[in-house]
Amino acid sequence: MVEIGGNPLTETWLRFQDLVQEWKAQSRAISSITEEVMCPAYQKIIGMGERAVPFLLQQLRDEGSEPDQWFWALSAITRVNPVNDADRGDYASMARAWLEWGKNEGHVW
Repeated sequence: MVEIGGNPLTETWLRFQDLVQEWKAQSRAISSITEEVMCPAYQKIIGMGERAVPFLLQQLRDEGSEPDQWFWALSAITRVNPVNDADRGDYASMARAWLEWGKNEGHVW
């Protein structure tokens, strides 16, 4: 878990969590991934930039075998995509690829 006690990370973490909840409410009835990622809250998460990467990775880890669609945000922010073509569409495998990438890049969550 991201350590947030008494440092500037607290505000960013809380803002991120608020946006996650807002996005889940906004996208609840949407079935299109493209429409989901165009929701204002999701776009605001992308707008957080590199600060959001450890939080996004933590979300993927915490969501386990049924992760939400955080891959678009991670790719938009980092400009990389560590997911193998064979794993596209398999969210659990995609999450594992991103978590491995995060570990290799030194992101702490």
